[in-house]
Amino acid sequence: MSTALAAAPEYEPPVRLRTIPGGQQPAKPKPLSIKKASDPVTLLNGVLPKPKPAGRHWAIIEASWDYSDQFQTEPIATEDALPDAKAWSRALALALAETLSGKRYPSRLERFLAPELYEALERRISLATRLDGPAGRSPRIEILSSRTCRVNESVTETTHTIIQGGRIRAVAIRLEARRRQWLATAIEII
Repeated sequence: MSTALAAAPEYEPPVRLRTIPGGQQPAKPKPLSIKKASDPVTLLNGVLPKPKPAGRHWAIIEASWDYSDQFQTEPIATEDALPDAKAWSRALALALAETLSGKRYPSRLERFLAPELYEALERRISLATRLDGPAGRSPRIEILSSRTCRVNESVTETTHTIIQGGRIRAVAIRLEARRRQWLATAIEII
C-alpha cells in the first residue's frame, strides 16, 4: 500500500440538512445549467477596457506593383495636353499614403490607377482591415521632396519622400499618358 493511500481520510457519508424547530425549510439547490457563449467578446462587453484603435501597419511591409508592361502606349503629340507630372504624382503619392493608412477610401483613386493596380491596392487594404481592424487615428502625412524623370513623351517616373509620424518612406510611381491625363501603372513603396 502506498503512503498516499494510507494518509487519505476515511470515507464520510454526505451531510444531511434538517430543519431547526421553529425555523424554515433549508433551501434546495437550483439545478446548474451551463450555456455555451456564442461570442465571448459580447459577454465581456463593458467588463474589459476597450482597446485603443491602432494605426495601420502598412509602413512595416514594402509594397510593389508593376503593370506597366501590359499597356501599349501611343505617344501624345504635345506635352501641353497633359497636366504637370510632378504636381499630379505628388498629389497621388499623398493620396496613396493616406489610403494605405486608412484615412481615405481606395475607391477615390480608381480613375487614376491602372485597373490591375487598383485591384491589387484594394486587396491590400481589405487584408489590412481584416488583420488590423478598422483604421484608427494616424499621424499627419507630409511630402518632403519630389523628383521626376521623363522617360519619353508619354511616360514619366516620379519619386517622393514621405514622412508620417517620424517614419520616412519612399514612394516611386510610373505614370503613363492616357486620354490626356496621367495614369499610374506601377507603384513602389519602400
